[in-house]
Amino acid sequence: MGKLSGQATEVRNLTKLQVSQMYSLMDQYYSRVRKKSFLADLNEKDHALLMLDSFGMVRGFSTQQIISSRVGDITTKCLFSGDTIIDRAYWGEQVLSSLWGKYAYNLYESLNEG
Repeated sequence: MGKLSGQATEVRNLTKLQVSQMYSLMDQYYSRVRKKSFLADLNEKDHALLMLDSFGMVRGFSTQQIISSRVGDITTKCLFSGDTIIDRAYWGEQVLSSLWGKYAYNLYESLNEG
């Protein structure tokens, strides 16, 4: 078992193989996961933070959604972290926490430009 790498990807750019591997992880660790519901939920998200092994296989992921809301004259944005799972063989890896931190920071910076 080698080290994992992290990658933030727009959900619309995920490959069929990546989506299949993500679903397989959910199905392996959670009971009653329906593929149709998983796909519907995934398609509501903006990004997926992927944990990949040296062969490019998805060994963990976290889905992310940017939610906008308006309060009076102020528009706010919220980062919602959806499904998150890591293959048990890779528990203890810090790739996801590091990737999430970079993702959240870059998102914050992009929303506060200009």
